[in-house]
Amino acid sequence: MYEKNERKIVENKYSVLIPEYLTKTTGLNQYTDFEYENIKKDFYIIIMDESKDGFYKSVERKKYDVTPNINGYYEVIKNHFKNETNLKEFKVSDEIFELDKAEKKITFTMTGIDVTDNYPIYYRYSIIESKTRYYQIMSWTNQTNASKMIVDMNKIINSFRIEEKK
Repeated sequence: MYEKNERKIVENKYSVLIPEYLTKTTGLNQYTDFEYENIKKDFYIIIMDESKDGFYKSVERKKYDVTPNINGYYEVIKNHFKNETNLKEFKVSDEIFELDKAEKKITFTMTGIDVTDNYPIYYRYSIIESKTRYYQIMSWTNQTNASKMIVDMNKIINSFRIEEKK
């Protein structure tokens, strides 16, 4: 459990509390500027966002065969990890659907074995819907480390706040 943390505000879109043991990094994902890691703890987190309009247009153009809402967005993410990554023994679990709030949220766990290096990965993932965007909070570690990191992973997810102009 971490005692000290720091609230990061990103482009007036969102803020999130992260443990002070994480340091800013680059190279984890080309689609985000929010990347933090602690190599010693084998713990990583990125936050990405996409306009809802862009996702809706992708559904209209039949890029994705899903409903144009947060549930459809969730299906796209799961299908991406299942079909377009190097994960074998892929599994989704611990799904929490909070769809009756103003800011809808789906939080879930994904696990698998990366076939490139036999790394047993554990993702704790959350999708949050604002008026104009979908945010993805993706944290990961080694499956053997997950029981030590899950508290911090959930704290980060639960600290996420949309800062967009209402």
